Amino acid sequence: MAGSSQFPKGLRVLLVDDMHSCSSIRTQLESPSLQYTVTSVSSATEALGYLRTGVAAFDVVLAESRIVAADESVGRCFVDAFEETPVVLMSACGTPDDVMRAVKLGAVDFLDKPLSHLKLKNIWQHSVRKMMAKAAGPRAAACAPAPAPSSSAAAAAAFGSWAGAPASAASLAPESPGTPSAMSGDPH
Repeated sequence: MAGSSQFPKGLRVLLVDDMHSCSSIRTQLESPSLQYTVTSVSSATEALGYLRTGVAAFDVVLAESRIVAADESVGRCFVDAFEETPVVLMSACGTPDDVMRAVKLGAVDFLDKPLSHLKLKNIWQHSVRKMMAKAAGPRAAACAPAPAPSSSAAAAAAFGSWAGAPASAASLAPESPGTPSAMSGDPH
């Protein structure tokens, strides 16, 4: 990831889109308020070429879904090829089915065009999440909580059993390791 005290400025984005749309998105990404470093390509083959040659490393791949995932097997191969880099798919005419398909392919997000400044400003979060998941290792997947129960009482019980603590109201109180009660061992 771009090592800067002004992070996320300098975020390295691989933009995969047709040249007409690519130009306006690139302009937004490189704007003075974002200052992302953008490499633009117009095909999945070109994007994979960067990956194979190791010419450049990227923090996020932002790709038009109809270019990289027109076919499900090709889309899966594309997302899998960038296993170390979060892939965000986008489309001007995305449907709920397209969003679900993107998630099934392994994309971390699906954005509708036109892309708002706020959506582009926040794509760095996917890179940080991927980095944190990688640092946590396989343990993170094994410790992931089960799907949410249907009632708050059941949720408290599930959380308590998942965390290895009794499901009492006191055990669900937010504690920070730096608070006096957490340091003294006093639950209140």
